[in-house]
Order: sequence, then structure tokens, then C-alpha cells
Amino acid sequence: MFAKLLNEAGLPPGVVNFVYGTGPKAGDAIVRHPDIPIISFTGGTVTAQKIIEASAPYCKKLSLELGGKNPAIVFSDADLDKCINRAIRSAFANQGEICLCTSRIYVQDAIYNTFITRFVEATK
Repeated sequence: MFAKLLNEAGLPPGVVNFVYGTGPKAGDAIVRHPDIPIISFTGGTVTAQKIIEASAPYCKKLSLELGGKNPAIVFSDADLDKCINRAIRSAFANQGEICLCTSRIYVQDAIYNTFITRFVEATK
């Protein structure tokens, strides 16, 4: 569905590619392919070490987000009630000890102060 939306938005074919498969099969093939110059990976340090080792002979550019958590992004046209409620649940579910918990919130400048005030109030 996302690929279809990108196509409908006019993104040229080949700008974004989706590859399905497991890390040991699909991921390893991508990392070791000599015609793929850049690897971006989000995940754990054990897998990142394997990526570094496998890509080293090719001197690939790497972007590694290791152990990070997902950011929430809030734009000025967002429903703040929903965003604040979901951001709180996402950040504090299971005491924040879930790999998908939000640890960063990026808020558009135009609504930043309003968002922060309401977010802090809602967490009390």
C-alpha cells in the first residue's frame, strides 16, 4: 500500500524499493551486494556488527540506529488530543520498556508550546 501511495504521489520508480525477507537471506544479500553503496539499519548491536563486517570489504556508507526508539512526529494539522494520548501511551506503556516505545517527540514549531503544555498536563 505504501509503495502504491508513493507511486500515486509521483515518486519516480526505483527511488524507494521494498525488499521482503529475513535478515539472514534478504538482508545479507543486500549488505554484500557490490552495487548497493549505502546501508541504513535500525536495530540491535549484534546485527549491526554483522552488517559492519559484511560491508567492510566494499567500504559502504552505513547509517546505523542502534538500540534507539521510535520518534513521534506531530505536525500543526494534527489532532492534538489524539496525538497527546497516543504519545503518552507509547512513551510510558510497560514503564517505557518496550522496544517500540517513543523516546523522542518532534513537534512542529507552530504548535510546540501548546503541545508541551498539554502533554505535561496530561502526564500528571
